[in-house]
Amino acid sequence: MSMFRFEFGAVDDANDQQQVKGFGHSGEELTKVHRVQSHGLYSNPPVGSHGIGLPLGAERELAVVLGGESPQHRPRNMPPGTTALYNAFSMMWKLLAGKADLDHGGKDHHARAVGKYKVEAADWVQFDGKAVYLGKPPYFPVMTTAGPSQHVFAGIGPAAPDTPSGSI
Repeated sequence: MSMFRFEFGAVDDANDQQQVKGFGHSGEELTKVHRVQSHGLYSNPPVGSHGIGLPLGAERELAVVLGGESPQHRPRNMPPGTTALYNAFSMMWKLLAGKADLDHGGKDHHARAVGKYKVEAADWVQFDGKAVYLGKPPYFPVMTTAGPSQHVFAGIGPAAPDTPSGSI
């Protein structure tokens, strides 16, 4: 038997191997098919995604599936040489020729368990939002030469730690 197009149905992601249920030729239903993934990149393709089925030893019962592209969610018309990491919820990280673009699709961003966080910019850094909060509450408007800011607030609390030191 040769390779075949596999359409994803349900995904069982609870055990050591991701097992999928889906469809092969002419509506043939396959269950407990091992989905092979690359180390360091995890995905759980939505129902209707497509991959390549490969029967091991020419036996359909021993098939594995490679890939898992979702036609309605995949990026389109990106320049040659670029890479994108995307999901089914409108979030995408594009690695383009001139920049890395992290598009959250209107969702929140949370950087978790960060020891130190450093931004090095050759020119400038811009925070564009309704408000910027520095430190911990309670917050008060930052004073500028033109008066209190309506957008930048700083926490006035226990003494701040020493000036940042060390390298990241």
